Amino acid sequence: MILDSLIKLLNSPDPIQDGASAYYFGRRTTRSTLYQANDRTIKQLKNAGGLRLIRNQEASNAIMTYDQANDYIVYLQSREFDELSLMYPLLARLYDGNVLETMIRGMEINRPSGNPVLRTTDKNLLLDLTYYLHQYKTTSIVIITRLQSLMKAATETMQFLQKEYHLSEKTPSEK
Repeated sequence: MILDSLIKLLNSPDPIQDGASAYYFGRRTTRSTLYQANDRTIKQLKNAGGLRLIRNQEASNAIMTYDQANDYIVYLQSREFDELSLMYPLLARLYDGNVLETMIRGMEINRPSGNPVLRTTDKNLLLDLTYYLHQYKTTSIVIITRLQSLMKAATETMQFLQKEYHLSEKTPSEK
């Protein structure tokens, strides 16, 4: 994982030994994936009071459990963005923006050429950054784990609803 590699490199006896990797891992750290739920139908059901029309308690519970799990992932993602925001000032003190500028080609992040030096090797700054990287990493792991669970719950809920209400697996556009 990129975060593990960056933590290891920054805490090595000589963090400037592999400047190209330090820059590459550091720049990749700031890229994140935004999860956006397609929850329009659940919102409509909740806002219009439609959930009370679902008489099957197991079906209603499954839908609400999915919705709550989805909300928790959205919360975790906002926390992840907050953690990343706290790292930016430290990253700015560590990396030369001119080197970072050479690494971007469109949407791609490429390793810089040569062995660019870090702006500082101050141990306290590296330890502070390691702390924030650790927090960010663990939140990311929780999000990934929760997303995997959410996908499983969504699949099981859809299968249950299709069976319970004799629904077709085809989408309206496929009919």
